[in-house]
Order: sequence, then C-alpha cells, then structure tokens
Amino acid sequence: MTELRHLVQSLGGTAKDSGTIAGAAHRGWTKVKATVGDANISTLEEMERAEDKAKSAYIRALTVKLPDPVRSVVQRQHDGAVRNHDLVRDLRNSYKAMKEAHAH
Repeated sequence: MTELRHLVQSLGGTAKDSGTIAGAAHRGWTKVKATVGDANISTLEEMERAEDKAKSAYIRALTVKLPDPVRSVVQRQHDGAVRNHDLVRDLRNSYKAMKEAHAH
C-alpha cells in the first residue's frame, strides 16, 4: 500500500488512509499469529475473508481508468492478493483435512 500511496502522490493525487490499509495490517497480524502456532481453522477462515476483501477492492480499482503506472502497481498487487488468498485457502483446507483425519 505504501508503494501505491507514493505513486499516487507523485502523480499529484491525494492518497487517503482507508480500511484497505487497516485490512492489510490485520492480514499481517493474522499471518504472524498463524506462523507462531495459532493456525486454527477459524483464524485461517478469517484470513481468507480478509484476502477476499482485498481481491474485491483491487478488482473494483481495475474497473476504472487509471494512469498506466498506477494500473501496473494495482494489477501486481491484485495478483499478489489472489496468490495470498489461494495460499490461505489451501492451508485452511489442508489443516481441516488433517483435523478430520485425526478425529476418525
């Protein structure tokens, strides 16, 4: 988000702090929690919801006319959000399958 904010400002625009930045911080925190051992299904589901919101925000941004340098950054960040989402989804599914296998 910092990269995008600096780019907008360099083009003479005003970058606003928004829920997206707060969402990025939240995603970072939940990833840290998952890394240090709080990787339960509800945490992973929350992470996936956060990544869904990020993907939606980037998709909305890509529907408007943007200067090429901005579109390039937004597209790259969108692609990263999609990768993050898919990684979290796969991790959640693996964790869920492991829990189910141990329950039987």
